[in-house]
Amino acid sequence: MIKKFFALLLTSFFAFSLLACAYIPPSPIPSESEAGPETQEKETSAPSETGADTQAPDTADEIKKGVHIMIDAGHGEIDPGAVVKYDGVTYKEKDINLSVALFLRDELALRGYTPSLIRENDESLLHGRDNIEEIKARRTLAVEKETDLYISLHCNSFDGAARAYGPIVFYREKVDYKAKVFAQTLKDSVTEGMKGYPDTRECRMTRDDDYAVLKTESMPTLLLEMGFLTDESDARQLFDAEWQRTLARAIADGIDTLYDKKYID
Repeated sequence: MIKKFFALLLTSFFAFSLLACAYIPPSPIPSESEAGPETQEKETSAPSETGADTQAPDTADEIKKGVHIMIDAGHGEIDPGAVVKYDGVTYKEKDINLSVALFLRDELALRGYTPSLIRENDESLLHGRDNIEEIKARRTLAVEKETDLYISLHCNSFDGAARAYGPIVFYREKVDYKAKVFAQTLKDSVTEGMKGYPDTRECRMTRDDDYAVLKTESMPTLLLEMGFLTDESDARQLFDAEWQRTLARAIADGIDTLYDKKYID
């Protein structure tokens, strides 16, 4: 009986050993970190749900960098523009225009735009008193540089009995409706940006199709009369460097709005 039991036990042991040797365990599934290059590439190169490759849109900084803004400081050299005298000191429009233009150039550059100046000093393009030819030369330069926006900075004057004061934006709408959008946006930004100066009147907007500087057909163009030199309150602000800097920021805010809200593409 005992012999039969041991024989049966020995037979079962040999059968189990044969089964163990024949068994091959399945290969483990590699983890994501252990997967080879081929596996990872297949996972990352899968098409999107829409079936199209996705591409990140241009950033706001990239868009602004591609925007070329021409800043025209009105008058220059032997053409002084309006000239006034207060407290024995003579002030010339051309100097104020240039000062604001320089502030505006720096402000726009800080915000990522590509600004250019018609003049960076007291020299005009043609060095003469023929204003019409000078203005034509400035428009031509803006076209050659493939300008996206053109803004001409001036100071106003008035010799009538009534008081005339405050900034005014002039635009021409015969060619491009975008000029009106630019004007409205700039009007609003100047009004908002100059609220810290209670003596600065709310900015106004006027269409004028006859101003020579506005007769550009390839870009939205504005003429900003920043204030009246013939009004003493306006004039004292126009002479003030901090006021000029604040105005430059307000103008840049308007240009930001144009592109941030895609009023102009």
